[in-house]
Amino acid sequence: MTYTTIKSELKAFANKKVDYMRSYIELQEKLKQQVAEDMKGSKQAQIELAGLRNEGETYSQKTYDKIIANIEQERTKQLQALEEKKNSVTADDVAELMLLESTKDISWEEFEQYLEKYKNKPLAIKKLGEIAESHTDLTFFDYEKYNNKDRIEKLAEFLKKQAKTYHNEFLINGDNMLLATAELSLELYETAIERYFEENGF
Repeated sequence: MTYTTIKSELKAFANKKVDYMRSYIELQEKLKQQVAEDMKGSKQAQIELAGLRNEGETYSQKTYDKIIANIEQERTKQLQALEEKKNSVTADDVAELMLLESTKDISWEEFEQYLEKYKNKPLAIKKLGEIAESHTDLTFFDYEKYNNKDRIEKLAEFLKKQAKTYHNEFLINGDNMLLATAELSLELYETAIERYFEENGF
């Protein structure tokens, strides 16, 4: 399981929920017609509609639970991998960072080399963030981009929020306006997820 796989699962989940919403409305219209033409009793129509809604809601709950479990599993895996790669800061590192801090002119290219060198040393990255703040040429340095632990946590929360939206807000209840809103938001949510992955380097 990877976050990319989870992203695909979320897309499939959203589309399937919209399919259920659409199917419910279509069945509702069809049954209304059949009841009006005395081809079916209203009680039987209600049973059929309830059956479809229950099927959709069962799918939604199972899929939501599975996606949330997958997000948690991937988050834990990523954090463990990060912990294994994490190195402690040595005395030489401290000396080098102090020297860098006292340097007046640091080019962005030089600074990037230090970022690459210390990317698995969170304390060193934090210090580089402080150094960047005191140098006007480096003020656009994005510390969050290199704070891998926070990035992993925030991505997990973002994906959980998306799953919760599809589960709780894409309701199978025969509401045409809600269906139209869900259909319109599908692409917006998908774009938001893609953008989040790109902006955060996943």
